[in-house]
Parts: sequence; structure tokens; C-alpha cells
Amino acid sequence: MSLHYTWPPLTSIHRSELKYLLGLLMTIMPYDRAILYGRYAGSRMRSEIGGYELLLVTRSMPTVEGWQIEPMLDICFPREIREESRIRIETVQYEFMERSCRDSWFYAGILSEGTILYDNGSIDNPLPAARSLTPEAAAGLRRRYEFLYGAAGDMLRTAVRMWNKHRPELAAVSLSHAATLMLRAEETVFYGAKNQIHTTQILPLFKRVRHYSRALANGFRPEDEVYAEFFENLTAYRDYEAIDPAQRLTWHKYKSYFRRLRAMQECIKISCQRHIHFLEYGRTLAKIVTEAAASERPAEQDGDEGHGRKPAGAEELTQAVPEKQVANVVPVGRDGDDRYSDKDKAACGGEPAEDIKERFDPGTE
Repeated sequence: MSLHYTWPPLTSIHRSELKYLLGLLMTIMPYDRAILYGRYAGSRMRSEIGGYELLLVTRSMPTVEGWQIEPMLDICFPREIREESRIRIETVQYEFMERSCRDSWFYAGILSEGTILYDNGSIDNPLPAARSLTPEAAAGLRRRYEFLYGAAGDMLRTAVRMWNKHRPELAAVSLSHAATLMLRAEETVFYGAKNQIHTTQILPLFKRVRHYSRALANGFRPEDEVYAEFFENLTAYRDYEAIDPAQRLTWHKYKSYFRRLRAMQECIKISCQRHIHFLEYGRTLAKIVTEAAASERPAEQDGDEGHGRKPAGAEELTQAVPEKQVANVVPVGRDGDDRYSDKDKAACGGEPAEDIKERFDPGTE
């Protein structure tokens, strides 16, 4: 029997839908506590793509992960009949969450702002008190991010070298590992170093990390057929010889996938560095610069040189933040479309030799 908790202010339709959803989730994976967070809980920590956000807490290890539950819901609770089409599920063992909330912004945010919708009373402990991440934990996340992000860059450079050596199978493997490493870097920063989903597929990993990067969410839409194929092929490239010859890496695919991964790399760099700075200092770098600029205005008005000085290092901070941090996301297009300039081709390692081009891409001119 569930205990009584106060629900956040929701419309009757949303409340009824959430109650139905909680019952449906219980048939997929029995859980002991359900916490609503994000937009519908009125919290600041919310997904960039919206929807219901639920954390299912269990006493023992969850039998299913959230990324596996979500496609099940699309089958037994079709989007066409929902009031809210987007449903995001995360699962966690209580003891793991209790340990991880010390160095996971994700769990710390849920404990601070989430609302318990269901609790069967089998977990003796109440929710642990929310804690701010320590400077040591933030520094640890930065080190882990720099390692993974740097390794992803190495893989992209390896892809270029392998392509230029006429080794498409090794270039394909390198592109696949580059995608995984950069997405793991984003996952580490926003979810914690120990809170990774268990999958070798790139698409579920991308779907998880896009929630906290607007550029990723808007620029790489897996609902689009082109990007769905992009993520599917990147996963398949790890076993290059086993895939259908039609899926193998051609020159057109190579230049398209390489540019998309470079755009993804830039999106991840911007969102991760901004968030790590927030974890370390409690404010974003852009906000510090804004406050520094605001503190200078009174001095301009009253002429008092003793007021409104920039804090130490403010000029350096201003230079560190560009006016607009816009990631250059590759427009969706068919992989066979040759829309790139000589400069673009050079960035991808150059045009292949004619004999290689013919072997890789038969029938193209």
C-alpha cells in the first residue's frame, strides 16, 4: 500500500495520466519509490526537451534500466493517446543513490527539488538530505571529463590517419569510439562518474545526455531518418566486417559523419565546460562576467574610481567567454549529397585517391 504524499500542482489530466503511468511502470519493473522531477515537479533541473521525468528507486538492483523502459512505454502506452508525449525514466538502487549524491549533480538535484509520488514504505530510510558537490568532487569530474573528451579527439584524429592510409575499416572503428567517448564525457559531467548506463549502443547514450544540452537536443534529432541511420551505423562500425557491405564507410559517409562528430564535439565542449564551472564556483562563467560588467557601471556614473572595480581576473574572464557560443551543427542531408567545399574536404583528411574512391563508393562520380 502506498504512503500518502503531496502531489505538485498539476492539471487533473496530467495527474490522472501520471497515476496510470505509475501503475504501468510497476508491471514492467516493480519499484519501491517513484520521484517526479523536472518541469512537472516545478524544479530548475529539467530536461531541455521537456516531458515527464521520473526516477524509480528500488531496494535491490533494478532489473531494467530507464533507457530500456522508455521504448516499452511507446508500445504499451502509445504517444498518440498521451497528454504528454515525452516520458523520461531513470532507475536506481537506493543505496547507490545515497552514496552517489555526494558527487552527482543529477541525484543531488533530484533530492533537492524532486517530489515523491509513490512510496510503499519498504525502504526504511527517508530520502538522504541534498548535498552540494564538494570542490574535490567537481575537480574529479573535470579530470574525468578532460580524459574522455581528450580521448575522443584522439580517436577523431586516428580516423583521419586511417582514412588517408586507405583503411576504411579502421577509420570507421575510430569514428565509432570517438562518438562513444565524447558522449560518455557529457554523461560523466551531468550524471556523475559512477552513474553510467550499461549499453554498447550509441543511440540510447545520446538520448540520455541530450537532456542537458539544448544544442545536442536540437541539432541531432534521432527522430529524423538521417540521424537515426547515423547513430545506428556508428554502433555497427565496431564490428565492421560483419555489417552489410551497403552500410560500410564510403567517402560520402566518412566526410558527413566526421563533420557531424566535430559539431557534436563542439556542443559537448560548450555544455560540459559551462556546467563544470557552475559546479566549481556555484555560478556560470557568463554570469560572473555579467556581474563584473554590472559592478563597473556605478563608477562610470559618479566618477568615483573607488567603486565598481572589476574583480580580479574579470578582464581575463571576459576574454574567455565569446559573445555567442553557438555550435556549428551539421544540417541534415543525405549522406550522398556532395555539398562540401575543398576546405571541408581538407578538414576530413582530404579527397581519397581515385582508385580508392571507386572501390569505396562505386557508381559515384
